[in-house]
Amino acid sequence: MTEAQPLDQDQVAAIMGVSAVTVSRRQRDDSDPLPMLSGAKGRGNKAQYDPADFGRWLKRQWTQQVDALDLDRERALNLQADTALKRLKEQQLLGELAPIDVLEWALSSVCVQISATLETLPAKLKRRLPQLNTADLELIRKEIAKARNAAATSRIEFSGDHKNANSEQDCAGA
Repeated sequence: MTEAQPLDQDQVAAIMGVSAVTVSRRQRDDSDPLPMLSGAKGRGNKAQYDPADFGRWLKRQWTQQVDALDLDRERALNLQADTALKRLKEQQLLGELAPIDVLEWALSSVCVQISATLETLPAKLKRRLPQLNTADLELIRKEIAKARNAAATSRIEFSGDHKNANSEQDCAGA
């Protein structure tokens, strides 16, 4: 098996897509210098690079850049989540947003009140309008029952994974 020929500075620059001056700066980088062949060091000597060492160095550089990009992406996602949370808290403080359990309780209370009012309606109508017969009052009771059943089976659809309240029993049972 033949040994690979060393790369010169212009070849390394072409592979990296940078200028020869940038390659020269990378050779002097204190944190992770571009590896040169030992005989090529010093002024006046043309820099040469072992292809295998250069490949390993390039892989390290790429991995570090990808890790930095992943970290930046995670920081951006975290910032977005924090911003959304702050908006929600602000909306809650302004009274524009309420917890689901509070809304469920309020809707349940309204359902109970409406149901109680509807329950008294046939008797009030009979006293106010004595000409209503039993068939008329039964029709009114059936329509009230339909309305209560429709309210009992209605659901508020959430876009998230929220639990459904048992408000239907409150509306139907009062």
